[in-house]
Amino acid sequence: MSKILLIEDDEVMSTIVKRILQKADYQVDHVRNGKEAFEILESSGMDST
Repeated sequence: MSKILLIEDDEVMSTIVKRILQKADYQVDHVRNGKEAFEILESSGMDST
């Protein structure tokens, strides 16, 4: 299963996109801004953002 980092500050949009990606068999982590994303990307092995 591929891991995707979802960067989205709109809660409704992030919920919709996360559900779509999970149904397509992706593991999804969510952050609200670029700073949080940068911190996650430095320490993890995400396949896509």
